[in-house]
Amino acid sequence: MLYIQGQNISFKYEEAENGILKNISFTIDKDSKIGLIGSNGCGKTTLLKILLGQLPFEGNLHRNNADNIAYLPQELEFDDDLTMTDYFFNSRPELAELRKRLSGNDAEETGLLWYDYEKFDGFRFEADIERIAGQFGFCENDLERPVSSFSGGEKTKLAIASLLIIEPDLLILDEPTNHIDEDSLVWLEGYLANIKTPYIVVSHDRKFLDNCTRKIWELGRDGLKEYSGNYSFYRQEQEKELNYKTEQQKTANRKIKQLKQAYSDRKQWAETHQASTGTEGNAKTYNSITNFAKYAMQKAKNIENRMEKLIEKAESEKPFIEKKRSFSIDGERSGGNVVLRVEDLSFGFTEKLLFDGFSFELKRGDRLAVCGKNGSGKSTLLKILTGNLTADQGAVKWSPSAKIGYYAQEFENLDLSKTILEEVTQGNNLLQSKARTLLGCLKIEKDMVFRRISGLSIGERSKTALAKILMTEPSVLILDEPTNHLEIESREALENAVTDYKGTLIVVSHDRYFREKVTVKMIEL
Repeated sequence: MLYIQGQNISFKYEEAENGILKNISFTIDKDSKIGLIGSNGCGKTTLLKILLGQLPFEGNLHRNNADNIAYLPQELEFDDDLTMTDYFFNSRPELAELRKRLSGNDAEETGLLWYDYEKFDGFRFEADIERIAGQFGFCENDLERPVSSFSGGEKTKLAIASLLIIEPDLLILDEPTNHIDEDSLVWLEGYLANIKTPYIVVSHDRKFLDNCTRKIWELGRDGLKEYSGNYSFYRQEQEKELNYKTEQQKTANRKIKQLKQAYSDRKQWAETHQASTGTEGNAKTYNSITNFAKYAMQKAKNIENRMEKLIEKAESEKPFIEKKRSFSIDGERSGGNVVLRVEDLSFGFTEKLLFDGFSFELKRGDRLAVCGKNGSGKSTLLKILTGNLTADQGAVKWSPSAKIGYYAQEFENLDLSKTILEEVTQGNNLLQSKARTLLGCLKIEKDMVFRRISGLSIGERSKTALAKILMTEPSVLILDEPTNHLEIESREALENAVTDYKGTLIVVSHDRYFREKVTVKMIEL
């Protein structure tokens, strides 16, 4: 069954010179499991807002039994005073208000309120809450827990569950894998793979897209292109298309070269024999039907016309090959064999001990992944290793020659008053060329480098903070979720640079593809 059909959808922001969406068309049916991908700024969020009815547009959008669309935003907001049950009831405002009034115990209106509560299926909704909470792995005791006590993964589960309880016609998920641990991520993949509700998911997590999508929508310079398969299938098809177009271009270039030679040969021969017919080519001999010079010149002209048409066609069909930029991360190579010793480390909060008697050692060139569930202490451990937090007990011993570059998720080390280029180069103009190359690989290009950090999006701030750290040439690189907010092309550029990095590496990342490519050791908290 066809749910939604978009035809020639276009959109342009008032202040923009060019449109962000141009004549894109698509269909969504009851079995759709779509992954929406594309570079930052290509129009993904704009398309989602059009589907949600939040933006005017040019073109046609036909809905068939798909008016109830549920949306999971990229950044979740929770009222920490709410319980899980309160949060579910907020998806039904009329019931939430009745429930609130019933809790006031006004005896005079209680009877009428209970009548209205039953009229609006309040008791059935309570049963639905228990049912869907169980499906999402929550127990009965969780229903009255404050949301503030939930981990990032649990909050994401709760947000999705609250969307599904209203039985939407279409589910739209914007970066649902951000801030959730691997167990929650694997669970979410399995749940989405088996759910009957059609959905569109925006994600830069390649494994996630592989495991829970059956169709890829790519938004780019050529509009919206659809691929009937998961992300790996999309990459294979993309490679095939590029190879085919490249071969077509080579064939056209060979043909153009042959025509140029044929044109040159005939024209040269005709001009050589032109003298006997007069310099202007208008002597009687030239007009003779047996004048081979005139015939050769006409052939040359015909070849030239064919050649011009072929050149024009080849130019219009020339495949766009985005320049693959790359950068390297320099770091000191000197120092002893052992870079870090952690001895009997203990740390905990009042209600929870994160680790106790924890010890490990890193040698120069080691590549370590720190893994564990949300709340297990991964980021806390990195803060202790970098001196941003003090352990309760134990010791952290770095080699005296270790030069540490630490990328944290909070971006607290950015000076909001500076431009991107000023912050990344730290005022050293000699580093501008290198900084621009690095920023270009992270999709911060041209005049964007002169924008002030105070006006940047969270993704742009993330890239700026990452570039600033990489420019310091550390001998030890410590990265806490470095791929959050990075589009796929930027992730791949970072992967390649980190893979070639010769220093010591410590990584916390929920991006399994990235983590598996750049690390060889693992500790789990």
